[in-house]
Amino acid sequence: MKTNPEILENLVGVAHAASVRLAQDAIRHKRDENPLMHLSAREMQILIAIGSGITPTEASERLGIATKSFGTYRARVLEKLNLGSNAELAVLAFELKLIPSVLERLKEKSQ
Repeated sequence: MKTNPEILENLVGVAHAASVRLAQDAIRHKRDENPLMHLSAREMQILIAIGSGITPTEASERLGIATKSFGTYRARVLEKLNLGSNAELAVLAFELKLIPSVLERLKEKSQ
C-alpha cells in the first residue's frame, strides 16, 4: 500500500498534467476564435487583395510575386480558413473589416 506522500505526489503529477492540457486547450480555443491567427503576413496580403476585388495578376504585380505564387498562397488561405471560394474570402475580409466597405470607398472618391 502506498504511503500518503506517494499518493500526494501522484495526485500532484496528475493535476499538473491536467492543468497543462487545459491551458493548451484554452490557447487553442483562443487561437480558433480569430481565424487570422493561422495566416502568415503574405497570406493576409493575399486575403486582403482578394477581398478588395483586384485580379490575381494585378495583386501579384503589386506584391512582387509570380501569379502562380499568388495562386499557391490563395490555396493555403482557403485551406487554413476552411473556405471554398474567393467569394467566401471576400465576405470574411469584409466582415473582419480588413477592407473598406463600398460606401466608405464612395465617400473617399467623392472627397
